[in-house]
Amino acid sequence: MELTLVLSALYFSVILVVPAGGEMFSATTHMETLVTTEQELAQSLDRYLQAEEARLTRIKAIARAVSNISEAANSDVGRYLGHPVNAYRLLRRFMSEWREVEDLVVRPATSEDFVSRLTHHKPAFPSSDDLSGAATALMRLQNTYRLMPSALVDGRIPGDQKEKLSASDCYYLGLFFISYCIVTCCWSVAVCFRHSGI
Repeated sequence: MELTLVLSALYFSVILVVPAGGEMFSATTHMETLVTTEQELAQSLDRYLQAEEARLTRIKAIARAVSNISEAANSDVGRYLGHPVNAYRLLRRFMSEWREVEDLVVRPATSEDFVSRLTHHKPAFPSSDDLSGAATALMRLQNTYRLMPSALVDGRIPGDQKEKLSASDCYYLGLFFISYCIVTCCWSVAVCFRHSGI
């Protein structure tokens, strides 16, 4: 329990006091707002996906119907157009279905709500400096408590960690940490040169 408190205190002391674009990413309330914002955006994205699926389902239905009719018409165009109902339906498809397809493809309105919400919340999104601060906090936790990367990846640290790190998370943390490795290597080379008298 005590180790959990120490880890939490260390993590939040680093992540919440890291300068971010000239400001301080310093309030837990801001982090709480991000959680709420993420939930709202996820719900809006889900509604967008449902609308997109419905839109694509309608486009597919029209495409199947038109494809079937077109195949039949192309087998004998003269005979097909010789029937007045077929001629009428061909004209009607161009006046109705193809205009609907145009509206569905060229002017999809399904993303407006999501884009509006995303644009509204974007100024409150964390910056790359904030992400660097969080990565630094993880590195300090790892160094202070001599944790193996696998412990962080699998969430095997004291506390209420619910998420594991993804391969993408690990990759970007690796890119972030490599700058520290380069600095360490440079210092090591300097020690070698100094020690050898070069």
